[in-house]
Amino acid sequence: MAKKPKNKLLTWGFGIGTAIIMVFIMYLVIDVLHPAPNYSDYCDNRIDPQVNDFETDQTYYDECRANYNTAREQHNFLLFIVFSLVGFGLVVTSFFVDTLFIEVSTMLSGFILMITAFAQNFDNKPLALVSAIIILVLLIYTGKKKIKDF
Repeated sequence: MAKKPKNKLLTWGFGIGTAIIMVFIMYLVIDVLHPAPNYSDYCDNRIDPQVNDFETDQTYYDECRANYNTAREQHNFLLFIVFSLVGFGLVVTSFFVDTLFIEVSTMLSGFILMITAFAQNFDNKPLALVSAIIILVLLIYTGKKKIKDF
């Protein structure tokens, strides 16, 4: 059981603030290591008044949009995997710490990361659904083992 802090409101405040910062750090780490694709890297935004061939332009833009969407889906899948695993790890870690401040910050940031992971990969609903169910079952099992009154 967590130690009783002198000021629970202050402890919860710091825990929530730390959790939010932890989530932002995860986003920054992903953005530094694997930046999200930019539309301008795949599709040219210039308009050439000399080109009147709509079909050529349409084919080009259809192809570049398809390439951009593929890159975006791959990036979202990476976010899904990393945020799901790190989030799950943080929630499980929160069960084994003895300090309320760390409990609150790790559990809350873990849940935020997992919710974000599912939202980011909502294009692939079957994967998001199956993963959410698996993570939920694992969390319930871990929580039940750790918290006797669960």
